[in-house]
Formats: sequence, structure tokens, C-alpha cells
Amino acid sequence: MDQFVQREVGSGRLQRWLSVSLDGLDFDEIGSAEEITHTEVCEVLETALQHTSLSHVLISKAPLEGRLERWVTGIIDTSEQKAVIDNHLVFEQTESGVSAQLQAMWKDFFGQADLSDTSDFFEIGGDSLKALTMLSRIHKTFGVDMSIRDFYDHPVLSTQGLFIHNRLGDAGIDQITGRSAVIPSAGGAGLYALSAAQRRMYFLHAFDKAALTYNMPHVIRLEGMLDAERLRTCFEQLIARHEILRTSFELHEGEVKQRVHETIAGFEWTIYESDAAGVSSLVDQFIRPFDLGHAPLLRAGLIRIGEAAHVLLVDMHHVVTDGVSTDILVNDFSSLYRGAELPALHLQYKDYAQWQQSAAEQIRISAQKAFWMKQYQDLPDPLALPVDFSRPLIKSTVGAILKNKLTGDTVNGLKRLAEQEKVSMFMLLLSIYHVLLSKLSSQEDIVIGTPTAGRLHADLERVMGMFVNTLPLRNSCAGEDTFQSFLQRIKENTLSCFDNQEYQYEDIVESLGVARDMSRNPLFDVMFSYENFEDVDSELEGLKLTAYEKKHDVSKFDMTLIAAEEADGISLNIEYNTILFKEDTIIRMVAYLKRIAAIIVKDAGIRIKDIELLDETEREILLGTFNSTESVYPSDKTIVDLFRTQVTKTPDEPALIFGSDTMSYRALDLLSTQISIYLCKDRKVSAGDKVAIMLERSIYLIPVLLGILKSGAAYVPIDPSYPVGRVEHILQDGNILVMIDNENVYGIVQQASLYNEKEMSYEGPTGSDLAYVIYTSGSTGQPKGVMIEHRSLVNRLWWMQQQYPIGQGDVILQKTPVVFDVSLWELFWWSFTGASLYLLPPGGEKDPEMIKSAITAAGVTTLHFVPSMFEAFLLNTTEDEVKTRLKTLRRIFCSGEALKVEQVNKFRALFTLQKGTDLINLYGPTEATVDVSWYNCDWSIEQLPASIPIGKPIANTALYILDKYGRLSPIGVAGELYIGGVGVGRGYLNNEALTSERFISNPFKSGDRIYRTGDLARWMPDGNIEYLGRLDDQIKLRGLRIELGEITYQLSGHKDIQQSIAVIKERAGSKYIVGYYTSEIPIAVSTFKEYLSTRLPDYMIPSYFIKIDTFPLTTNGKLNKKALPDPEIQIEKDSYVPPANELQKSLVKIWAAVLAIDEEKIGIDTNFFELGGHSMDVINACNEINTAFNTNLSVATFFEFPLVSKMAKYLSGKVKEEEQENIQYLDNEMDQMHLVLGAINRS
Repeated sequence: MDQFVQREVGSGRLQRWLSVSLDGLDFDEIGSAEEITHTEVCEVLETALQHTSLSHVLISKAPLEGRLERWVTGIIDTSEQKAVIDNHLVFEQTESGVSAQLQAMWKDFFGQADLSDTSDFFEIGGDSLKALTMLSRIHKTFGVDMSIRDFYDHPVLSTQGLFIHNRLGDAGIDQITGRSAVIPSAGGAGLYALSAAQRRMYFLHAFDKAALTYNMPHVIRLEGMLDAERLRTCFEQLIARHEILRTSFELHEGEVKQRVHETIAGFEWTIYESDAAGVSSLVDQFIRPFDLGHAPLLRAGLIRIGEAAHVLLVDMHHVVTDGVSTDILVNDFSSLYRGAELPALHLQYKDYAQWQQSAAEQIRISAQKAFWMKQYQDLPDPLALPVDFSRPLIKSTVGAILKNKLTGDTVNGLKRLAEQEKVSMFMLLLSIYHVLLSKLSSQEDIVIGTPTAGRLHADLERVMGMFVNTLPLRNSCAGEDTFQSFLQRIKENTLSCFDNQEYQYEDIVESLGVARDMSRNPLFDVMFSYENFEDVDSELEGLKLTAYEKKHDVSKFDMTLIAAEEADGISLNIEYNTILFKEDTIIRMVAYLKRIAAIIVKDAGIRIKDIELLDETEREILLGTFNSTESVYPSDKTIVDLFRTQVTKTPDEPALIFGSDTMSYRALDLLSTQISIYLCKDRKVSAGDKVAIMLERSIYLIPVLLGILKSGAAYVPIDPSYPVGRVEHILQDGNILVMIDNENVYGIVQQASLYNEKEMSYEGPTGSDLAYVIYTSGSTGQPKGVMIEHRSLVNRLWWMQQQYPIGQGDVILQKTPVVFDVSLWELFWWSFTGASLYLLPPGGEKDPEMIKSAITAAGVTTLHFVPSMFEAFLLNTTEDEVKTRLKTLRRIFCSGEALKVEQVNKFRALFTLQKGTDLINLYGPTEATVDVSWYNCDWSIEQLPASIPIGKPIANTALYILDKYGRLSPIGVAGELYIGGVGVGRGYLNNEALTSERFISNPFKSGDRIYRTGDLARWMPDGNIEYLGRLDDQIKLRGLRIELGEITYQLSGHKDIQQSIAVIKERAGSKYIVGYYTSEIPIAVSTFKEYLSTRLPDYMIPSYFIKIDTFPLTTNGKLNKKALPDPEIQIEKDSYVPPANELQKSLVKIWAAVLAIDEEKIGIDTNFFELGGHSMDVINACNEINTAFNTNLSVATFFEFPLVSKMAKYLSGKVKEEEQENIQYLDNEMDQMHLVLGAINRS
């Protein structure tokens, strides 16, 4: 110890310093024969430097008088001395001393000598990643911790030096950060703890040991004469130098440990002979899985193509290396190949791992947990990128990479913007990337993962191993934000995240309790990496090194943007998952990214919602090419006009068939005319009035409808099963003059048949007159009436006839209830083509067997299904039936809800491959005249799209997909679907406010209106549209349009309910409605159903009612629907009776499978419908029962016996005759119908 230093410690000027004197030791003459060697000197000094109670160590061999002058100021005179103390520089604790030392550090870091006090770290080449490295050096040298935020606040050399100097006066390093100044040696235990990064890699490897996802291969072309043995020796030297390359992993007492082997018997070194064409296959053969239990986790090889042409192969597992380690390895390899001697390593990866996992370090790091818990106090929604294929249940890592680049003015502009906003290029590109993802997903709150080097301690800069951690950067951008303000928020949040980066990603996920989804990565599915690794030598002792372009076939995430600043620009490489994306989709995304960059460099103050992704070419495609639908149609005609024309062509052809009754075109024209005369004369109906019909299907349904239209009135359908309150609302709101129902229709027909058709004086409606008003579910609690004109209906039917022509010999099956707009083309399409209409008996639309019987009896060629009923029909149909009973069927249309890929595949196998039957998917809301788009299921493609498209717009229809700000969404990007063209209805009857809200001016065509559907959709590259769901509480349940708000409104009206909400739930692929409520008393299910049955149709009454104490809320106070509990079947022990025999047990199993509930919850006296069963479940249950027992149970019979006990009796033949209801089709009233019909046909 020097007395001087010892004395100064007492004065406080040199607190916690150690002075080591090397007086009399001549470094130049030290050799192996001396008593103390150079290596021993280094080891002694390293030991001294590891004392954690010391902040600085003063080392020199100069006389005491000149020591402080020469060494405290950092002046070094020999290379040997620098080798000893280059990581432990000393400085004078004055402002000028700190500044001088810091300037020396910056010069060394950047390799620049011309730095001044005004130099700005980020302006001379620094970025956020380099700042982290500099921070670790500052901590090592000065013993103070700067946060990354402090660094950004003090980027200029002079102000940074002042900040550090001011921190030197603090109480001490341990009290400032708790971080150790020196990482201690782990000793020689043989088995060591895994670092957090290693644990992550080990788990990912264990999850799929055969995967190559975390291999880190390098393939390099070598041109020139090389020494293969010399190469192999270099690899052996590297393995000897870096312990991590001699490390394996094993389970020890239930915990994974890493074992460092003293020596390795040999590593895999393979030499191949090949021509240039064979290189690719050899590379693929070389890269294969590692066994983490056997070291080294490195293999190398050499492909000899020619005497001076080789390919070097190196593969390592990520658990022992990372990007920085690769640079270390390459630099060491280059030095060894040149014959240079490398300085000894005094720290190895095991030392770091053991230190990181020590109790003291873990306590220090755990302090960062609170930051991340606050960041994720409510979990974000998964990012909904526009994928091309269905996401697999288990995440795949098959991928590819697309390379691109930013250049020229854009790059220069980005650099200027980064300098102006005081942000790094990392932050700027991250902001641009976030805006892109936001616009692609229509989401604002997005998490992007980013890797960090994890080398926060200066001692780790040259240590090889796996240090990388991943930070889940969560940011949110609103459309009203300017890009500039968003960029500053990104900066602030990024700095905060970097300051808390030692809390590991896995710990964040575990602490949050994130539910593991095997199809996704926890918290985020996209990454951003800004790389600044050092360039390696392109030449090596006569060898020219170039990268071998190997096919990139791995993507660890859905998408990763890898950016790097290069001499001629900024490279933008997109690594993407090919299981999810097509290359064309990624190409468009990169173009959008570059467009965003070009826009913000011109105007950083632009609002994010105003950043336009589309160029003029794509805009023209969306508005022009995809919507080129203009077509001539008889716009001045009505369906009445078209029908009358057809009557003159085929007067005696059958128009209608109902059971055994038929009606010709001539007879139908006569009766409908007589009915119109009756309405005008007897009931005083005139043009523009509205007539309600509340009829079941019968032979008189169509004559009544045509009669109403001929009178100039519009018809308003009402379902006979509607509650009285709903019927009264429709009658009052519609100002209905006349209602024709099941009880008065026969009398009306009899009276009307007395009129002579010549008595009709009214010429009929025009194209602009109202044809019908259909009431749909309303969110305000009452249904709303949609008004459609004749010309809109004519356009819709005319298009259908042009696209799918029918004529004499064709038969359409009418089975859709007339209160649903899908019925329109069933009711009227045939009427101007010469085809016939077969009307299915009431209730038959729910019974596949009745449908098949009708097809057989009438020779039906065309029919429609709601997809849920379509599935039941397919399940109940055999190949033999397709060839026999259903041989006339040529075409099936589906609409009303999403058509599933599984249903299409089933149809293809059952119908198309057997007899070529076509399947067409239609889409459209009631407000736009039934259907606005069509898609022919394409049988020429092997793999169907992820979801069946709703297709392209029909004739004279325009479809627009817009974002929430009313701007066109790019191809592939979700937005709200808007409809323009002839089919758009007038609006809602007596509801101007809602009409103005949903029917708005067309921003793309002057004088036109468009309808806001509330449906989420996106354009596909081929011009088809994919339906993605709803934006609001409207749903389609088994093809029926339901506003959940209407159900909630009616629930809230119950006297005992305080709060309520209706939501849609799904179980085993089946959707159902659940009503949640708060109340001081529990309310019986039977009470609910009785109450709602007078206010809502049966299909809108919830399957379950759940009482909860309070409604769960999100952190921003909104209802958290995800947190609402799933319904559970409650068993009343007193009433539960278990199955007693094999038949009952079999029925219980079938019910449990169909309803997706436990068998134990089904007693033999439990009602099927009280368990949540609905009509589609009944159909599926009938199918299962018929298959299991080789019987022919009908849907109607199932409704009679909804208990296991009663169904078992029925199936076993024990049902008494009086328990079976005989359906009587003929009674006195029906006899009267036949008398009238006979008279009409004879006339």
C-alpha cells in the first residue's frame, strides 16, 4: 500500500481506493524462467480488482512522485500495462478528470479521435443498443449507474461527464444500484445453474427436440487456397478457449444444470466432396437437431467444390450462443487462423450464469417486476394480422424471409427526423412498424417483442454464450395522434422498458399468469430487431469470404422485421411464417411500410389516421376493378310485370306444388289478381299501403303475396309464433290496414274468387314503389322495419337468373319462413322463368328427412340452406341417397351465416364428386335486398382457403371495405363492409335517426348512398371478400339475425333485475345465448322463459341464465365480457335419476356428446332443452340415435319425447298408442281449401 493513497483515504478524496505498486518490475524482461510471470501478475491483479468493497484500483510501476500525474489521468505508456488494466481505468475525481476519461472511452468505442465536448453520442453513430453497451462501461469505470433514460437526457459528452461527476458524490455503488462491480468466479463445481436465457432455450428445445428452430447455422463461401487441417485446429482452439462450447445440459436432482467439461474428446468435423449443384442438399443434410446432453453443441464441416473453392459450414445451438457471440467467435477464429495469440479469458459464461442466479442478484432484479406488472395490468388482445391461412392449433415455425431496403431520400429523411426528435433509429423504425401493424390489424394496443443483448455488465463484452432477453414492448397509437407525439411516447416507453430489461421475459409471463395458447407466443406474435453487429473480415489470409445464400425456412414468430443500417441504406428483412402468410401478402406489407416511412419524413406532424397505405394503383383496383358490376336489367319493371310476361309464355305449366295440390301459371295469375281486386275494393287498399301476412306455408301463400303486390301495396310478413307484444308493435309501427293470417286466409280466397279479373282497374306498381317491409331484430328493444323497393328486388332476381339460369323443368324448394329475407328468391325467382315452386309443409325446414322426401317427390333442382341446417342435412345424407333420392338436385345456395370449410369438404365428397352438384355461398343483409355477393365453391383447387369467401359483388352493386375513419382498407386488411348500388333499401320505416346513421352518402360516387353493415370483412387479392365477423352486438344464430341489445333490453325490464346483458357463447362448435343478471333474489329459469316468451321470439330466448354478484370490468371501466363465467349445468340431487339400463345409458352418452356436457349431469328425467339444446342439436341427436339404433326417429318425434326416460320407452316400443299424436292434415277447413283450389284450376 502506498502511504499517500492511505493518507488520502482519510481525507475523503480517494474513498475506497486500493493502490498497487509494481515498482522494480520490468515487463519487457519477464519470462517463464522468472519467479513471477506475466500471467501470474494478471491473476494477482484480477483478484485485487474483484474486491467488491473497492470502487477503484490504482496500478503503476512508476515512482510514487509521478504516479498520480501519469496514471490517475489515464496516461498509459506500454502495451503490457494496458493489457492488465484496460478494463479498470483510473481517473481523477474532478469534473475535468471524468470528462477526460469519458472522452477516451468514447474515442475507443467509436474508433474516432476527433471528438469534442459538444459531440453528441447519437449524432456520431450511436444508437439505443450501443448506448446500453456504453452504459455498462460507464458503470464499470466510474462505479455509477446511468439509466438509459439518463443517457438519452445527457447525450452530449460534456453534459454526460458532468452527470457522472455529480453521481460520484453519492453514498456508494451498492446503495445506488446494488449491482456488483465485478462478476466473481463460479469456482470449479462442475455443475452450474442455467441462466434465465438458457432456461428459455432449454424449454423451447425440449418442446420439440426434432425442430431446427433454434439452430444457428452459418454457411460461408471460401475462395482461394486454404488449409483444411488448419481450419479444424482453429475450431479445436475455440472449443478449448470458450467453456460454453464445452458445455452440456443434464438433469440433476430434478433441476436442469449445465456441465462444463475440461476437455472434449473430439468434435464433429466433416469434409464433403461435391460440385456446385450439390451444395444445397449437403447444407440441408449438415443442419440437423442437437442433443443438448452431449457437448460440444457446435459442429463444423467443409464442402470441397474445387481446389480453390470451398463452403464452410458451422452450426451451433442457440443455448450456447447469440448474435454478439457469433461476432466474438468469428473475430477469435480470424485471429487464430492468422496465428495470433489471444489474450487469456478471465471470465466464462458459467461465472455469469451462477452470478445471475445468485440470491443477491435475483433480489436486485426482482425489483423491476412492479414495472412490468403495471405495463400489463390488463392483458392485450392477440394481434389480428391479416393471415392467408388458418392458424394451426400448435404453432409452426416454418418460414421464409423477404429482403428489401430503404434508400435515398427516405433514409436521409429518417436520419434527420431521428436527430430532430432526439430518438434513435431503433425507436423511429419501431414506431413506423407499430403504425403498420396497427393499420393492418385495426388495433391500437400492440405488443412487439424485441431482443436485447443482455450484456449489461462490462465484464461480459467478450464472453461467449447466450445472453439475449426479449422485451415485450407494449405501445398504443390512436388515429388522432400525430406521428410525432406517438414517436415521443415510443421513446419514453422504450427507455423505461430498457431500464427494466433484467427482469426476464419468462418471469413476466409467469408472473402475469398468461394462459398458454399452443398456437401463439405469450404476449406477442411479432418481433422487431435492429441489428448493429460488427462486420467481419471479408478476407482471411488469401481467402475471400462471402455469405452463402441458404434458403431461409424458419420463422420463430408470425412475423419479424429485421432492420440494419448499411452503407447504401437501411435493410428491411421480413422473416414470416409461411403456414400463415403468402409471399405476395408480405410483399404488400413491405410496400406499405416503405410508404409510411416516406410519408412521415415529409410530415412528422401528420395524424396517424391520415397516413394512407394505398397508392393510386391499388385504389383503382378496389374502386374500379373489384367493383366493375354495371349490368342492364329491367329497372322499370316489377316482379308483377315479369310474372305476367311469363304467364303468357307458359300458362299451363305448373307454378306451385304443395303436397298433392298444384296450381298453374294461369291459375296463379287469376287468383292473385282476384285477391288484389278484393283488397282494393273490399279492404280499401291502395298504392303505398302495407298489408301484413301471418301465414304458414300453403298453396295460398304465393297467390296472397302476388295479390298484395298487384294491389300496389307492400307486404309485411309476421311469424305466427311471434309473441303478441311483438306482433302489436309491428302492426302499429307499420300502420297496417289489413292482416291476412291462417284463420282468415281461406275466407279471403273464397271471397276473392267471386271477382272477375276484368274488374281490376289498377295497372300495378312501378319500380320505385315499395315491395315489402321486413322487420329485423333491433338493438333498442324493438324490431325495425326495412323498406325495399321493387327495382331492388328485380335487380337481385335478374342477376340470379343471368348467373344461374333456370327454366321449365326446374323446381325450387320453398322452405325459408317468409319473415326472413332469404325467402324472397325462393318466393319469386321461379315466377318469371317457367320453373316451379314446391312449398314444404310447415316445420319441415327443420327436418332433413322431410326435406329429402320433398326433393324426391317434386324433383327439386334448386334449394337453399342456412349453413347450420346444411350441416345437419349432410350428416343425415348417404352416398346412396345422393345417387337415388336426391339425383335431381343440381344446385344448393347457402347464406345466413358463415359457411364452414368442413361443410364444403363434406359436400364436395358427398355431392360434387358423385354427381357434380354446385354449391354457392351468398351474403347480404336485409337492408340491401337479400344478397349482395356470391362465391362459387371452386373445386379445381386442392386446398380451400382458411374460410369460405362471401365472394364478389352481384350486378349493379358496389362493395367497400373501410377503416373506422372511412378510408379504404388495403387488400387483405380488415374493415367494415359498406354496400352501395341498386339493392340498397330506402331505410327503416318511421326511424329517420337510425336511417341517417346506417344509410349514408357514398364518398366515392356522388348522389349514391351506401349502407353500413356492421360486418367485418377484407378483400382478397383475387377480388373475393372474406367475412370476418361482427363489429357490434348483432349476431347470426342458426341463420337468424339477432340483436343482443334487444334481448338485454327485455331482460332489463324484469322487475327483479338490477343489471343484465345477453352475450353469445360457444361450446364444442355450437353457439348459444346466455343472459347474465344481478338481482337481490335468484330467478327461476322457467320464470325467465315465461317472461321473455311474451316479448321475444323463441329463437331469441337465452339458453342459460346466470346470476352474478357484480359485472366484471376492465381497468378502463368497461364490461369485461371475457371474464363472464361459462354456464354450468346444475344438478338437483333430489330430482336426479341416473340411467338404469343400457338403452338409457346410450341415450345419455348421445345427449352428452351432442350438448358437449358431462354425462353425470344428465338424468333420465332431465329435459333436453333445459340443458341448452336447440333445434340443430335435436337434428344432430336424431342422426346419432338413428345411427346407433338403426331406426328412423324424426325431429318431430324427438320434440314429443325430450326426456331420456320417455325416449327410451319410445325406442323400445313401450309407448302407449295414446301418447303418440296423429297429425291430421285434413279437416273441414282444409276441405274448403281443396274446393276453392279445384274451382280455380278448372277456370
